[in-house]
Amino acid sequence: HQVYEVLDRAGSVLQLPYDLTLPMARLLGKKVPPVSKIFRCEHVYRSNIKDESSGPIHFKEIDFDIITLDASDIPFNDAECIKVMADVISSFQFIKSSNVRIILNHGVLLETVLRFCGIESAQELMVARILSEVGYDKTMKEAKSILKSDLNISSTVLNELAQFDFTSKLEFASSKFHKLMLDSPYLTRIDDALAYLNKVMQYLKPLNVSFSVSVSPFGGFNSAFYSGGIMFTAVYEDKFKSIMCAGGRYDSLIAKLARNKNPNILPRAVGLRLAWDFLFTSI
Repeated sequence: HQVYEVLDRAGSVLQLPYDLTLPMARLLGKKVPPVSKIFRCEHVYRSNIKDESSGPIHFKEIDFDIITLDASDIPFNDAECIKVMADVISSFQFIKSSNVRIILNHGVLLETVLRFCGIESAQELMVARILSEVGYDKTMKEAKSILKSDLNISSTVLNELAQFDFTSKLEFASSKFHKLMLDSPYLTRIDDALAYLNKVMQYLKPLNVSFSVSVSPFGGFNSAFYSGGIMFTAVYEDKFKSIMCAGGRYDSLIAKLARNKNPNILPRAVGLRLAWDFLFTSI
């Protein structure tokens, strides 16, 4: 992930912020902020692979987060965050709305598909990351080749995974899952995740989100942050596909960073990150 690391005077390894979600999750594991909606615009950093001695590459990331103390309005909060994402993108008049699609996924959906196909739990994060790049930086053929050479995943499993490489409306996605996973005990988890996504989409209707909304089992950016929660991306489709904005619900990340604290007393959060470079270099 091109993380940029430095040493402090004591010799400890420090990491410059790769994104703004991880620092926010760490903060929320320690205390609850006085406001429920937070907007930030700060620098994030990457190592320069071509010339590591030149220092880090830095650019600005724009984040928006909704923080709550209970689970009563989680689907609505998720829908509101997607609405904010859509409104920000719509404010750039050079972007054709017909070229923008919002892709939904859920951590449970992704995890269940991987387990159904026979992916070992230790391999899930890497497999999910590589599959999320299909259609952007990689073709499915390239992804299968990497997974076979690096993780020694069998051709049978890879072919099984390839069947779930689709993007469609929610109702068609449900039919597709039931066809591919006929009589599988995993279908209950799939149906629960799809029911949650449907609930979020029902909230989106009165919020007048103008973009097309679809479901993709491998969609999302950095799924490790959004385990067990919704994931969403705003994709611009022209000659090439580009992710303009991505985010999701990161309650599990907050709990993980809070370590020994009871998850039931921790705040919950959903947030988005906006690709500043894509939008402003496109003007």
